[in-house]
Amino acid sequence: MLFAMKKTTSEYLERLNTRVDDDALFALRTLAEKEGVPLIAAESLRFLKQIVRMIDAERVLEIGTAIGYTSLALALDAPGLHVVTIERNETMARLSRAHFAEYDVEGRITLVEGDALSIDPARIEGVFDLMFIDGAKAQSGRFLKRFEPQLRRGGVVVIDNVLFRELIGTRTASRHLNQLLRKIDTFNRELIDDPAYDTVVHPIGDGLSVAIKKR
Repeated sequence: MLFAMKKTTSEYLERLNTRVDDDALFALRTLAEKEGVPLIAAESLRFLKQIVRMIDAERVLEIGTAIGYTSLALALDAPGLHVVTIERNETMARLSRAHFAEYDVEGRITLVEGDALSIDPARIEGVFDLMFIDGAKAQSGRFLKRFEPQLRRGGVVVIDNVLFRELIGTRTASRHLNQLLRKIDTFNRELIDDPAYDTVVHPIGDGLSVAIKKR
């Protein structure tokens, strides 16, 4: 009975919250689904947009551009926002540039091509209000450490997929997957315990970790 109530509540919230979605990027999401390109979950994107509004963010650093969907969604939702996004895959970077041009936001989205773990820091200028990490899941800790000097005090770090398909805390038949799950779990725990951040993991989408930089 309790499970049925939770499912009913979840379905109700999904129907209710869908009413606030902007369908400006419907064609792009449809294309991604057709091509098998993973995108941020709809509920996670809603939450991320709210954080941008709540902290009145002016500059966002995104690690993991893919086809540019999240960057576009944030830029279209907040006209005063500038997004700097890093993508290492040449094909994805090329697609992103085409999409940015199509939606006429090139002046407010800066795409930096390269590996975020080895890219010259001089290419990433300025201080950021928010960092959104959606790159290689085993490298989230290294991404954060590399760029946290450019996150202002009081700035927010949002990390996607921290529950990894609800598999965190379980064992699978795949040794490689189990290693990945352990790395994600270790990072989740380390960030929760890090005194430099006030962190909460939210069961939204595939799991969102939200950390506020205290110093």
